[in-house]
Amino acid sequence: MLKPSICPSRGENPDEIKASRSPLTSGQMSGRQRQQTGMGDLFDSEGFLDSDAGHAGTVDVDHFWRIYLKEGPRTIDTRAFADILEETDWFESDLQASLLRLIEAGQVMNLSVDAKRRKKRPLHYEWQGEELRWTGPE
Repeated sequence: MLKPSICPSRGENPDEIKASRSPLTSGQMSGRQRQQTGMGDLFDSEGFLDSDAGHAGTVDVDHFWRIYLKEGPRTIDTRAFADILEETDWFESDLQASLLRLIEAGQVMNLSVDAKRRKKRPLHYEWQGEELRWTGPE
């Protein structure tokens, strides 16, 4: 006669089987998975990218524009903007956000167009480009 607590086909306790098949949290699963395979979960929260990685600090970008524009008005077209991106290795969005702050603060003026109405891209460097001038303190 078989004991009721033992699974006849494998000799396992049915209560232990149920416990081993219960849903695991992602933390338990990734810890167990790391132990068994030596690799973590591809979609684990630890694997997400840092959204600020590679972005320049606002002070650094604002300082760049002050230095770049301090000698007088400069026309920034596609070639000039590409040179800036290559020189600084920053994202276009960082440079545009900095210009937006500086224009709103009255420290940079777009001489080609009223850029105060532009809320995301105050500098349109395509085609002929636009002329910027530093108007803030030296």
